[in-house]
Amino acid sequence: MTDLAAVKTVLRSFRIELPSWAFALSGTRFRVFGQPGVPRTVFEKIDDAAVVHRLTGAAPTVAVHIPWDATGDYGALAAYARDQGVAIGTVNAAEPSRFSHPLPGGDDCTILTVETHRARINRKLGVHSPSELVRFAAMRGLVGGLNGA
Repeated sequence: MTDLAAVKTVLRSFRIELPSWAFALSGTRFRVFGQPGVPRTVFEKIDDAAVVHRLTGAAPTVAVHIPWDATGDYGALAAYARDQGVAIGTVNAAEPSRFSHPLPGGDDCTILTVETHRARINRKLGVHSPSELVRFAAMRGLVGGLNGA
């Protein structure tokens, strides 16, 4: 027979880390499904995660996912999370799907769109690699701090 007090002790110490994407838009690789009230920023995801932790006491950390949770000031994000009663846990750097996931900022522009435009620009400029593009720009004075070599 299981000791009920021991089970309760284990359950009280149980902790999980909530992934930020659990509070984001849902969908498939073909389409993202928007819903009213879905967090739009990583700060709003932290707000939602903090509510879960306040209600359960079992979710003190939030895993963030870059680039979707990218922000200009990670110190401010960590402080904000602390103020809400949670902490930033794992930081996952992932390459988003090239075809279906919009880039951070809310535009419908995907990584594939950016790659397509970049390829067209490179073709028009006659460059075949990132280093050739940098040399092209430096030789024309389009970037500072380079000697044009």
